[in-house]
Amino acid sequence: MVKLMSPLKLATKLLSEEKTPTLSIVAPMLAKLRSDFGSKHSDLSVIGKMKDQFRNYFDSCYNYIQDFLDNASALDPRFKELNFVDNTAKDVIFLRIAEEVEDMARADGMLDDGQAADAEGDGRRHGEEDAEAEEEFEEEENEVQEMEEEERGEPEPPKKKSALDLLLGTFLTPRAPEKTIRERAKEEISKYRGRDGLGVNGDVLQWWKDQVDLPLLSKLARSYLSIPATSVPSERVFSTAGDIITAERSRLLPEHVDQLIFLKKNLKKSHMK
Repeated sequence: MVKLMSPLKLATKLLSEEKTPTLSIVAPMLAKLRSDFGSKHSDLSVIGKMKDQFRNYFDSCYNYIQDFLDNASALDPRFKELNFVDNTAKDVIFLRIAEEVEDMARADGMLDDGQAADAEGDGRRHGEEDAEAEEEFEEEENEVQEMEEEERGEPEPPKKKSALDLLLGTFLTPRAPEKTIRERAKEEISKYRGRDGLGVNGDVLQWWKDQVDLPLLSKLARSYLSIPATSVPSERVFSTAGDIITAERSRLLPEHVDQLIFLKKNLKKSHMK
């Protein structure tokens, strides 16, 4: 029984850490535990029953946020290969991430009205009513153009080129069309998936800081990897507060308590040096 429970002890310890991201560990760890608790012919009767109970429990865990946990693992360079899911699911996960990058850009105001409309057209929320409205808009726009041409009677003459354009136009590099957020997101994801992964003990946050050419993906990764997998870190904060506020220090002001807790949790010995 001790041997059977040892993986759970390691899982609890890893998910309770504070100095490294923990949310991205949940999905691969759950897959590993399902594998470790598989039934074997050599198992004792009581061990087999315990494994069955644990497998049933694992199957009921995190079902409502499984996609969320898979996205977090995909944004962790240690697990970005997603070896705990099949190849079809990998592409689906990174497609969801591209859509989230686009939603994040829209929320931050990075999309103008035209790009936002195009993004919604490409997204899953684009319905038949939007398509019909777009057709009606195009028909009305064509009618307006025809009416304007009839009023003018003659087509407008072509615009004259400037002297600079006539003289040096052939030397100017044509400006490439600006990429949409969806295209930029897919390009960044392609770069990210093609890069070498990070070792299990590597510094995930420092790795993302070094990826200066992946700004959109880096921002989304920070929003995921900053989430703790368990409530243990917050429980430790309460324990720290209990160590600071004692009967001998009952006259501490609230703002001083906040400052002491903050320093206790964030000030490192290297800072003191």
